[in-house]
Amino acid sequence: MARARGHDVVYTPPHHSDLQPIELVWSKVKGDVGEQYTVDTSFDDVRTRLADTFDALPQAVIWNCVEHCDSLLREMYQLLLSNEDDDDPPADGSSSDEASEGSCSSDSES
Repeated sequence: MARARGHDVVYTPPHHSDLQPIELVWSKVKGDVGEQYTVDTSFDDVRTRLADTFDALPQAVIWNCVEHCDSLLREMYQLLLSNEDDDDPPADGSSSDEASEGSCSSDSES
């Protein structure tokens, strides 16, 4: 459906919350609410503070989280493209195994 409308679907790698804007927003909210914690804080206090913090969250913060993730994803995409170019055979005719031979050996193996 997305491709039919001119969009590509790109999945982010698992366990990379830094690529998910909602995770960055949630981290900000949790930090703000957590700073208000005292030994007398009740569950109802936390719920109220969460609602208040979300209500007061500036749109610019959300936008910056989206832009930050977009920037990281674009960098990763460019890196993937450059790695695909690196998969081309070397111009000198050597194989990639020959070109990297010894690059993973430890000093004791030399």
